[in-house]
Order: sequence, then structure tokens, then C-alpha cells
Amino acid sequence: AELNPSGAERMLASSYRCWRDVGVEPTVVGMAAGSHRFAPTLEQAGYDVIVLADARSRAGLAQFWRTLRAVQPDVVHIHREGCFDALAYLALASSGRER
Repeated sequence: AELNPSGAERMLASSYRCWRDVGVEPTVVGMAAGSHRFAPTLEQAGYDVIVLADARSRAGLAQFWRTLRAVQPDVVHIHREGCFDALAYLALASSGRER
């Protein structure tokens, strides 16, 4: 989804220090065509922000896969209801872990 000034993005912006205080190095990924108007605010808060193609596209899913392989996150929180299954599968497959 686009990174816009809505509830989830505002909570992220205000919580960055809390994550860092407990040793979490968060990255935010936006997956939609559009302006991602709140991305600069998240970057100013301290987040690494990555903007990819729409999650409903082949390009977006391929970019998400490559991003997961590059970043190698310990936790992936998906806030994209319409594409949850595909994104969750890629997150699990990229981890090399079996569940």
C-alpha cells in the first residue's frame, strides 16, 4: 500500500526510537503505485524506507522477493490485506526456514 499519513504510518513515525531502544532495526516497505507522501516523514524519523511496485503485480512480487533476500529480516509484518497470502508466502520462502 502507499505510505500515506494514516494511522499505521503515524504510529511507525512516533515509535522509531522505541524500536531502536530495544535493538530492533526496522525497515518500512511501501508497495503501490503512487506518491508515498509519508515516506519522507518516516525517513526523517529514522526508518530505512523502500518503495516497490504494486504488490498485486509480478514486478512488485519480484521486487519484494529480492528485497527480502537483501534485507534478511527476522520479522515481517504485512499490512496489506489484499495480497497477504502471496506476500506471506514470499516472506516465509525467503527465510529458508520451514514452518
